[in-house]
Amino acid sequence: ASYRNIGRCEIHWWLFEVGQKGFLNFSWCFGQVFKRLEHVCIRPKYVPYSSNLYRDSVKTLETPMWRRNSMRVFLKGSLFAVSLIASGAVFAGVDTETDENGIILAGHDAVAYFTEGKPVLGKATITAVHNDAIYRFSSQKNRDMFVSNPDKYAPAYGGFCAYGATFGKKFEINGKAFEIVDGVLYVNKDESVYKAWAKNIPTHIDEANEEWPEIKDVSADDL
Repeated sequence: ASYRNIGRCEIHWWLFEVGQKGFLNFSWCFGQVFKRLEHVCIRPKYVPYSSNLYRDSVKTLETPMWRRNSMRVFLKGSLFAVSLIASGAVFAGVDTETDENGIILAGHDAVAYFTEGKPVLGKATITAVHNDAIYRFSSQKNRDMFVSNPDKYAPAYGGFCAYGATFGKKFEINGKAFEIVDGVLYVNKDESVYKAWAKNIPTHIDEANEEWPEIKDVSADDL
């Protein structure tokens, strides 16, 4: 008997269901995508030409309803793709010092530097986004304080090493070496670099302020 793969027809209808059930649930959608691709592409279903299922599928493809549903699938798929692209906006650009997950200040609480005078690790469950970087906080209260006035608590030079900025460089930081000067948070690569920077803080800040506009939008690898 002759056989025909109707996996493509299955995918079209399945995509329509995905759009209805999980448009904003990306993790669910991705899981379903890989599951369905494995089912259709690796272990496809084959149906005999003579079967009622095949004849019904051909009739379905020829109906106006199928064409309308195909257009809906296309539109939903396009919106889904746009939403995925837009979701990438949470990842910081070259003007902020973040890890591979978009976390700034090595996961330390930006507000705690001011309120507790020491580095405090934030919680992954309490976060806020500012300038495309993800901030973690040790408490909901600190998060609310940050959200109400993020520019007050955000670190200078996008969270890059303050001493490195004086040389026109962008260095990663450990979140433990910091200083608040005139209400501005400055962080350094580590404690040893902080000691060198602290020998002449006003001069180093002036030097970094001159360099920062030139290096702000340049990748650290290109400096």
